Amino acid sequence: MSTLTSYTNATRPSASSNSGLCIFNTDTDAINVSDGTGWLLYNNDGIIYPLGTSTHSLALDGTDDRMECGDVSGLNSVTAFSVSVWFRTNTSATMYILSGVGTGGNFYDGFNLYLSSGNPFFSVGDGGSSYDGANNTSANLIDDSWHHVVAVMNGSTYTVYVDGSATGSTAIGTTTISTTPSTTGDDFKIGARFDDNNTYAFNGYVDDVALFNRALTSSEVSDIYNNAKYLNPVSLWKLDNSTNDLVGSNNGTLISNAQFVTSTKRP
Repeated sequence: MSTLTSYTNATRPSASSNSGLCIFNTDTDAINVSDGTGWLLYNNDGIIYPLGTSTHSLALDGTDDRMECGDVSGLNSVTAFSVSVWFRTNTSATMYILSGVGTGGNFYDGFNLYLSSGNPFFSVGDGGSSYDGANNTSANLIDDSWHHVVAVMNGSTYTVYVDGSATGSTAIGTTTISTTPSTTGDDFKIGARFDDNNTYAFNGYVDDVALFNRALTSSEVSDIYNNAKYLNPVSLWKLDNSTNDLVGSNNGTLISNAQFVTSTKRP
């Protein structure tokens, strides 16, 4: 029987020069495997994708920029899901950070995460003419600093976390959602509304976008915010000078003047 060599984060060798290497990480009590670009962590809960320090973020000019990522089928027909994103802006206008809609192609046929006067709003449509969701009106996220927002739908319960905390999250909406979120029929968009209405284009920087086909727990949200660790996402865009989906098959396409720029990145 062979034994895995133990390492800590400080002593762990480079992933880029050790593709296929399998080790035991005593810092995380997990098995680490290098895929040639980074370390994947396996524990008894599943696969953890730790996003290390990188040098770029997606820059959007608030005019007509966006990134389109195709149909994220992993969110179709789910009764619970979560979205996670880091962003930085100093603009108070209503701006869409993430948007995914179904075949109806309207506000009530998918999900949206957007800012209004610096406050994050999360909405999920019923496929007809109503929506539910949550917002956080105690947040002021237009200070040109990096902020982390996670929005969670769990049945008829909606929560918005800001910088690791759900404080101030308030239910909104007009009906109990009777259908499940979908993106089939249109592209999942980063930095724009579902209909490409440039009035609502995002102005600022976006980083580390993740989608989950389940409701994240508060401890998982904290682990993303504090440790950049993502457990079993269905899609994950690191946005470090690349549009690739690190987990799924939804590699993105930059539209208009959307570009990657050297950035101070998230904390």
